Amino acid sequence: MWSLRWAADGKGLFVSNRENGGTEILHVDLHRSTKLLWKCSGDVCWGVPSPDGRHLAITDYKQSANMWMMENF
Repeated sequence: MWSLRWAADGKGLFVSNRENGGTEILHVDLHRSTKLLWKCSGDVCWGVPSPDGRHLAITDYKQSANMWMMENF
């Protein structure tokens, strides 16, 4: 794990975890339950929640990438 961000509701964290072949973004609640939200192919990737908790901005270092919006995560 290398990037931690509190969720807007304060009930969990968004965590970036490096693994072979890339990075994954997880939501970890206060009871240690995890949910995989996104897999990035690069080594540097993290998520930043919006202040209202409705959206998650994902940063991924790549030569080309598209913009996506996640809802209901």
